[in-house]
Amino acid sequence: MSTYFSIPTEIGEARIANALALGIPLKLTHMAVGDGNGVVPVPDRKQTALIREQRRAPINTLDKDPKNASQIIIEQVLPADVGGWWVREIGIFDDAGNLCAVANCPPSYKPVVSDGAGKDQVVRVVLLVSSTAAVELKIDPAVVLATRKYADDAIVAYAAPKGHTHADLAPLKSPALTGQPTTPTPGAGADAGQIVNIEYVAGVIAQAMAGVVPFLTAIPAKKLVDVVMVKGIGLMEWTDVAGTGEFHGYRTLRCGALEFGTTAAPRGYEADLVGGLGSKTTQASIWAWAQQNGHAVAAATWDTKAFKFADVDANSFRFPDLRKIFPRFAGTDADTGLASAIGSTKADTIRSHRHQQSSDTLTGTTGNSGRYADGGGNLPSSNYTLYFGSGETAPMHTNFAPRIHI
Repeated sequence: MSTYFSIPTEIGEARIANALALGIPLKLTHMAVGDGNGVVPVPDRKQTALIREQRRAPINTLDKDPKNASQIIIEQVLPADVGGWWVREIGIFDDAGNLCAVANCPPSYKPVVSDGAGKDQVVRVVLLVSSTAAVELKIDPAVVLATRKYADDAIVAYAAPKGHTHADLAPLKSPALTGQPTTPTPGAGADAGQIVNIEYVAGVIAQAMAGVVPFLTAIPAKKLVDVVMVKGIGLMEWTDVAGTGEFHGYRTLRCGALEFGTTAAPRGYEADLVGGLGSKTTQASIWAWAQQNGHAVAAATWDTKAFKFADVDANSFRFPDLRKIFPRFAGTDADTGLASAIGSTKADTIRSHRHQQSSDTLTGTTGNSGRYADGGGNLPSSNYTLYFGSGETAPMHTNFAPRIHI
């Protein structure tokens, strides 16, 4: 017989036989090491304890021997902070505290740091059993130390069970990532094989297109270059405004310009000026512009005919209502010195005037449309003055839809 070996104890054999008979696996949970009281002992089937136990702790690994299906391999790690004694004997215990197997080993001193040296030491026992099905191959990873091999095997078992594929992981070949994976932004001059993100790509595009206006089919959410051309809208510039009318994004260069609408419905870059509601989210650019230029008022002071946007609530604003209004240039009148501000309105007025004509050519009768200068109903013998008045004085005109560029 070999000098160093392991055997089941009588209790261990009985427990294994009982496990096979009842179909309830034996739970081996702890390993103990001892110094044999200074002598390498010979394992005895009748043992119920080690000769002189020094330490007992949970088993680290308990696996079938891949080379022999009738053997199980049991390991325990002795950490660097335990020791100061020799290891000459080993015992395997079940969950009830029974010594189920015993082994001896070549004497090995387990140092501690106070000895001037420290190390983690692995103690391994290979135990021959009649059937590995009788032993529960399970450990609690929360209470044991892991060897490097155990960690390596666990990683391989999780990440690469079938040619480096796993249900929770992307394959090494043609990976299909899900969610919103991120990666650091590479620095300037990143190497050709490095993974890059959107921020890096946008920066490269901006450098490549410096001085060039890119043509896009939709408004970008993030800044690419200062000015872009967007299909159906035109030139748009990146705008950063803080404070009143805060806005950060692309805005058309003609934002806020009045349009003579020639279509039944507004174009994509237009909005009707008929007093309708606008969205502070989807039409944020024109609402910000109105605030920045002093054209926004409280809802209670908003009125038709004036070029004013009303702050309705947290989500909505109201456009001006300019239906049936003639636009006019603002400024200070050179004749009267009266000033008018952009967006202000003025009611219609009729300048006083008179028509003069000789009595011998007058035809018709007096009525609501006019009166004679003498106030009577008789024709005067000389020239007379006839005054006219009506509800509106307007030149010939063509109607267009009042619109604004958003």
